[in-house]
Amino acid sequence: MKISGMTNRDIANKTGIGLRSVQKYTAHLRPSKIKIPNKITKEKAIIHGFLSAEGYTHTTKELTGVTLKKMGKKYEYVRTHLKKPRIKVSLVFTNYQKELNENFVKSMETAYGYTPSKEKKFAMVIHPKKIVEDILKISPIGSRKWYVPRSIAKNKLLSKCWLRAFFDGEATVYYDKKHRKKEIRLDSVNGDSLKNVSKMLENFSIKNSFRGPYSDERFRLTISRKENLTKYKRFIGFWHPKKIALLEKSIQG
Repeated sequence: MKISGMTNRDIANKTGIGLRSVQKYTAHLRPSKIKIPNKITKEKAIIHGFLSAEGYTHTTKELTGVTLKKMGKKYEYVRTHLKKPRIKVSLVFTNYQKELNENFVKSMETAYGYTPSKEKKFAMVIHPKKIVEDILKISPIGSRKWYVPRSIAKNKLLSKCWLRAFFDGEATVYYDKKHRKKEIRLDSVNGDSLKNVSKMLENFSIKNSFRGPYSDERFRLTISRKENLTKYKRFIGFWHPKKIALLEKSIQG
């Protein structure tokens, strides 16, 4: 009933089940307005960029399930043991910044017609299997697993969207006027993929340096000099308000 688009209150009124019980057992469900785009859109590129920066795959093994059974004149949810464990995979995006979470949610709603669950103050969770599978077709998610597919890397619009989301989540803008340090710095343990990010920036004529691995296995990409920072602002940019302000200081200072 929830999948067909009924509200929790409508389900409660029709079945005689308490509203709180309906809310509890249908919290992970969404109406069947979910859509799966046939191609990688700019919104999907943004979603993948955010998840590559600050996302992870969460896997759980479910041993029991809940079914709705008619008990006399009413319906009740009954928990039953599954014959085979059910593996459930979800994707989690974690960030404290309001503007980034808003852009993540907006991109999800535009691309898939789905609003992620806010399960913690800073965690946005994607539950539907079809959406999870579609995102993971682009590339795996994880600090050592992510990569940028050619379909994004070779397309300037998709590259811009992906880079903006990735840098918003993962990069740090340094502004130290006293020591003349003005740069955008991005660290990752995924050296091969970070090197591809370096090449994507060069497609926008944004020169950058790539170094590593260091003793802690990190690799570092750095954008410095006024002309390169200006090009980054012009072609890529940020949504993160503090990074926007620091980048502007770095260029003007």
